[in-house]
Amino acid sequence: MTAFILHSVDTAPEESRAILESFQNKYGFLPNIIRMMAGSPSTLKAYMGLSSEIAQGTLSPLEQHIVQITTNKLNGCRYCIATHSKIADESGLDMATLRDVIADQPLKIAKLEALHHFTKVLITKGGRASDSDVDAFVHAGYAREQAMEVVASIARKMLSNYIALLVSPPVDEVLNPYVVDVG
Repeated sequence: MTAFILHSVDTAPEESRAILESFQNKYGFLPNIIRMMAGSPSTLKAYMGLSSEIAQGTLSPLEQHIVQITTNKLNGCRYCIATHSKIADESGLDMATLRDVIADQPLKIAKLEALHHFTKVLITKGGRASDSDVDAFVHAGYAREQAMEVVASIARKMLSNYIALLVSPPVDEVLNPYVVDVG
C-alpha cells in the first residue's frame, strides 16, 4: 500500500493551508481525509469548491446529507459516512432520518424517500435515470432542475469516496461514535 501523507496546516503545500485553516475553523476539526487531500492542492480546491457551490443550492442541508450519505453507503465508504454523520449531528439535522439512510430503510417522509430512491437510481444506473424515475422525483415535490443538484452532490461524494478508498485515512477519534458497518 502506498502511504499518503497526513498533512497539518504547517506541513501542507502552501496552496492548501488557507483551506485547511478555514475548514478547521468552520467544523472544529480537520478530518484526516481533508488532511490527505491537502497534498494535492488542485484536488482539495476542486472538492471544497464543489462543496461550497452545492451548499448554496436549493436542496436543504438535510436533503444534501441524504444524497451524500446514500452515495457514501453505496460506495462502501464508512469513513465518509462517519464524517457526514458527525457534521449532520452537530448541525442539528434529523439523525433518525439519516440513520434510516445508512440502514437503507424507507424514510418516513415521502419526499425525502423519493430523494433517497432517486439518488440510488442515479448511482446504480450510472446517471441513466429513466423519464419515469425523473417524473417520480418531480411528483414527490422536487423541481426538475434539482435533479442536476443531486447529480452534482453525487459527483462531490464520488470524489471523496474514491479518494478515501484510495488513501485509507485513519478514522479520526472524533468520528468513532459515527462509524458504522457498511456491509
